[in-house]
Amino acid sequence: MTAVYYRIIQYIDTHIKDEISITEIADMVGYSANHVYKLFKVYSSQPIMEYIRRKKIQAAAAEMHTGRKLYEIALDCGYQTPAGFYKAFQSVFGRSPSDYKNDTSIKAIIDAKVIREKIQKLTEEIELDPNNADLYGKRGYEYSVLGQHEEAIENFNKSLELDLDYVWGYIHRIWSYTQLGRYDKAIEDYEKAFEFIEFRPNLAWSYRYRGVEYAVMNRHDKAIECYDKSLEIDPEDARTYYRRAWSYAQLGQRDKAVKDYGKTLELDRDNADARKNLDELTSL
Repeated sequence: MTAVYYRIIQYIDTHIKDEISITEIADMVGYSANHVYKLFKVYSSQPIMEYIRRKKIQAAAAEMHTGRKLYEIALDCGYQTPAGFYKAFQSVFGRSPSDYKNDTSIKAIIDAKVIREKIQKLTEEIELDPNNADLYGKRGYEYSVLGQHEEAIENFNKSLELDLDYVWGYIHRIWSYTQLGRYDKAIEDYEKAFEFIEFRPNLAWSYRYRGVEYAVMNRHDKAIECYDKSLEIDPEDARTYYRRAWSYAQLGQRDKAVKDYGKTLELDRDNADARKNLDELTSL
């Protein structure tokens, strides 16, 4: 199922300027549209069409400073009217397209400077302790935040060369491989990470990962068992409450789903998907 998810992501990325429907994605992966919808929501915690909309707007934002007209960029993203593009852009970035285009990006420059300072500090620490896998992993993560994914991968490779059990090297490298479109490598790392956590029963997120796999297979009773164990270890993990709520909802256990969505929002007030799902359940 992981491979199917990444095939969907790859398809969306390579067709981001085209009209994309769940039906054509379903045909591409060989599943029903309903199955694709559920699979994507379990893995990404958001509806697939919402993901596509956001990716289109992000693609538009990437072209804002190229000198192209806003209406040309909007048309490329499939928006036929300025009003529709404005509303979608505002919902993703919290500002109008023109405000974004005219932004001098001072905050982004400051944020990038802070990250580079962290990288420099980690580099100095690595010079003093060159066999520390965790330091390379942390520097790789900072490079990935900066968008320098090749450098990130080099650091994750080094961390895993020093410590094959450094699971965060696999997990964070997945993100960088995905951003570079190297989905085959991302899938390999996911499988390695999953193999690792199978033998680490004391890690809360190992149960959460297993729960996600069961949920994708529509085995929500087994998924809930995994989420229960995860929360026994880490009772303050909003992501696990959110996923357990989803499985409860799929089993028709509305009250439990409402309770878990409420707990999710208690721990993560900005979780818009949890808020939306909770509102839908309480309005029934």
